[in-house]
Amino acid sequence: MTRWIILTLIIGLHCSLYGQMSLREVDPMLVSQKKVRKYVAGFEKLNLTHFCDLESSTNMEFSPDAYSCHIGTFDFEAPLKNIWQTCLTTNPNDLWDGKILSISFIYNKIIDNLLYKKDLDEYELQCGQIYFINLRLLNGAFNLPTALKVTRIDTTENLIEFSYLKGGKSEGGQVLRFTQKSEKQTTLVHTTHYKSGSHWRDKRLYPHFHQKAIDELHRNIAKKTLEQIQNKLN
Repeated sequence: MTRWIILTLIIGLHCSLYGQMSLREVDPMLVSQKKVRKYVAGFEKLNLTHFCDLESSTNMEFSPDAYSCHIGTFDFEAPLKNIWQTCLTTNPNDLWDGKILSISFIYNKIIDNLLYKKDLDEYELQCGQIYFINLRLLNGAFNLPTALKVTRIDTTENLIEFSYLKGGKSEGGQVLRFTQKSEKQTTLVHTTHYKSGSHWRDKRLYPHFHQKAIDELHRNIAKKTLEQIQNKLN
């Protein structure tokens, strides 16, 4: 916990001293989804002007009881170390991709820069990054932009934590906890706490589409892990 607080203070200090990446600097030629660009611009209504101003909606006083909860469990036919490595170093274009999921770009708070789809070949998951994602619902008839901030990467607990942004359409967080089931099997429990301004949306829409989205994500993780294991054997 102390390390998390120190990292947060360091990143915040860097932002206050050097953060200059404006919310208006998103390149429309590299982010084709209009709703994602509109979503980013919407934070200006909250008097936020720079990407480093965007805060997670969860904090030290976060109370899960105030949120709806969704839990998904996934089993992988691969060792924990390989699954973990896939999550940390695989190109996000390969993981956050499918009929529903599509990565738009990533903001790297440490270097105060935007990483577009073309920039993600050499990649490492880091705290402070913000994933801007487009969700294609009902076969693309409806597009829902969202953003997830990486708030914790715990290599001891094998845990990755994301938070929705404060002021976004949804608030809360997601925790991915990996455990070794056997020498060649890994179990992931994906726990999401969420709430929006609509009780109907939280109870009727979110659980259904969220499950579909994380199904895609974790199928991709399994696929890329097995590919990487096979490549090492060849």
